[in-house]
Amino acid sequence: MGFPSPADDYAQARLEVTDYIVKHPAATFFLRAETSCMARAGIRAGDVLVVDKSLVPQNGSIVVACVHGDFHVRQLRVSGGKHSLIATDSRSKPIEIDGEDCAVWGVVTFSIHSTHASQQ
Repeated sequence: MGFPSPADDYAQARLEVTDYIVKHPAATFFLRAETSCMARAGIRAGDVLVVDKSLVPQNGSIVVACVHGDFHVRQLRVSGGKHSLIATDSRSKPIEIDGEDCAVWGVVTFSIHSTHASQQ
């Protein structure tokens, strides 16, 4: 026997993270970022990226693209009818998408990273 906790008024249902970050389960995959070339966009090396293949990439979308067999996480830039992939760091050059052997695999919707360097 006891008294009810004052915290009972604030109890919530269990938070299921995947319900929040995955809108299209059949079209969503996860991958780990290997570099920090998108750090200014909030994506660091070691982050887990949530990628939705069902979304149509727009100018400014962060995308996962396969270019000549290599995978890249970059911002899609559309200008003057040309498409390119842009990193947020100044060391990486833009990648022009010419349509041959280039495919956008999906749009990055979330980046999940640890706040502790030892856990990355």
